[in-house]
Amino acid sequence: MTATLPGLGWSSPIVAGRNIFLTTVTTDGKAKQPQVGANYSNDYAAELSKQGLKDKEVLDRLNARDFEFPDEVALHYFLYFDLYSGKTILDFGTASSPTLVNDLVIVVNDNEKQQFIAAFDKHTGKQVWRTNRSIHVPGSDRQTGWSSPYIWKNSERTEIVTIGPGLAIGYDLEGQELWRLGGMSAMPIPSPFAYDGLLYLNGGTAKALAAIKPGASGDLTTPDGARLNDFVAWLQPKAGTYLPTELAYDGGLYVLSHTGILTRFDAKTGVQSYKARIGEGGDFTSSPWGYNGEIFCMNEEGRTFAIRAGDKYELLASNDLGEMALATPALIGDRLILRTENHLYSIRNKPNNHRR
Repeated sequence: MTATLPGLGWSSPIVAGRNIFLTTVTTDGKAKQPQVGANYSNDYAAELSKQGLKDKEVLDRLNARDFEFPDEVALHYFLYFDLYSGKTILDFGTASSPTLVNDLVIVVNDNEKQQFIAAFDKHTGKQVWRTNRSIHVPGSDRQTGWSSPYIWKNSERTEIVTIGPGLAIGYDLEGQELWRLGGMSAMPIPSPFAYDGLLYLNGGTAKALAAIKPGASGDLTTPDGARLNDFVAWLQPKAGTYLPTELAYDGGLYVLSHTGILTRFDAKTGVQSYKARIGEGGDFTSSPWGYNGEIFCMNEEGRTFAIRAGDKYELLASNDLGEMALATPALIGDRLILRTENHLYSIRNKPNNHRR
């Protein structure tokens, strides 16, 4: 099934029950059409600056292309306003998506004006608590981050995990810091997640890729070459990537660079299995996904590559949608919900067919 989408937007689809939610931007005027390649944002920013726009106005225009994900829980759908009343309940300049825990909406606001993490009542939008953040890479004054917070429910407790400029930080549900780990980039994008008892952190291009054990406290950072903190299961100091969030699947951690290099690590030990270029490479923004013993990576031109899951690289097939694609798809049962520049696809296996 295929649906035509209006406007411009790259946020990933969110599925709630039988409904699919997307965000998009429409305009009565002319909008710069997207172009394949990581230089699109840089070129567009330069063009806006030449028009006399200030830095904040440039960032607002870039964010208006809508990269943020909507989020969902029970009776509310959070796009920073309540869809039932139309009333704005949250109004901040963020690049990350909100997340939900119990009755709280968690927002991380890392930008050049201010940095904080805050919790809001999901029914009213009233602030419950707020913790100011002042974090950056030593020697840099950049305070902007794109990584979305993650709720880690582990064997010890429930934590709010964030990756920001220079640091990954874990908080309790009242906003108190539990632990921190250095080695993150100045402007991190990939988001943290947990798999098989460990928390995975991707610090950004050529920065740390790490696995954290439950129960950590204090500063987990150790000097290069020194023995790791007891709560750091493993750490690869330069394995982080720019845009896609890595995939944990069937015992492996698959790390995709924005230039099409796929690296597999053992998820428990951090030992590298392989490092290979997918096809002829290209530009990759969406995160990889796994299904039925295969790893899927989609480039910005809408071409999806199927790779056999395992410790040896084997490209099985590829499929071309012929349209620009930056959003990470959603997987619901045996159905794949995939967004391209102008279309939303619902793809599923036919009976007795083990390949998409």
